[in-house]
Amino acid sequence: MRKEILGSHTLYQGDTNEIMEQLVKENVKVDFVLTSPPYNAFRNDYYTGSGDINDSKDNEEYKDWLVSHFILYDKLLKKCGLVIYNLNYLSNKKNTAGNLYRNITAIEDGSPFILIDVICWKKPGAMPIREARLTRVWENVFIFMRKDEWESFHKKYKDVLTGKKNYIEAPNNDETNDINKACFSSDLVYQLLDIYKTKDNAVILDNFMGTGTTSVGCEKIGYKSIGIELCEDTYNYSLERVKNYIGSFEDLEETNLFNWENKL
Repeated sequence: MRKEILGSHTLYQGDTNEIMEQLVKENVKVDFVLTSPPYNAFRNDYYTGSGDINDSKDNEEYKDWLVSHFILYDKLLKKCGLVIYNLNYLSNKKNTAGNLYRNITAIEDGSPFILIDVICWKKPGAMPIREARLTRVWENVFIFMRKDEWESFHKKYKDVLTGKKNYIEAPNNDETNDINKACFSSDLVYQLLDIYKTKDNAVILDNFMGTGTTSVGCEKIGYKSIGIELCEDTYNYSLERVKNYIGSFEDLEETNLFNWENKL
């Protein structure tokens, strides 16, 4: 296991469950989990060329794997903490559209969490796929809360959520790279956290941090982050990327990928 502290961000390299178990032992608590796990796409080269990530699990094994994360989220999240979860499907024989919802049901049945909301993340566009399926320009972001926190959730978020829409427009990613072909954008991270913002400081866990996008988004909003990444090459890439954005977003603004000032 490797650990690097970069400003307000603590980044770990290693197995996600092993590191989360260590965080539990250290009594670490977070306000939100914001992450996007591998989609079980039956393509080990989709997230990294290193072969570290097994993205071709049996469907039952994959469901059990997802549930194991939520068991640990329960131990790490503060009271009324939320899981903000980007998960999608591929429409192949193994990973059908219906299988996405079976995964959600497995999480509800096997963990203390329940699906409370779904946010539509609309992208500017998507590359056409030469398969018998539609080109996807939006994805699901699922919001989970603990089953036994209905009253406290309502009390905390009633005024915060009133009038806000379950729809976000954000870029596919901040930058193209050969390390991770399935990353999301720090604009998306910022908007998601802004929806549920109840205080000026918070700690966010991304246990599939990929290229460090969640930490980059947290840096802008002023939140701390904890990231976990299995692949060493991807982890090293994330370290350099987060270092470059600490305290300054000039490079991001110059790319015109998004305009932060309009979001403040």
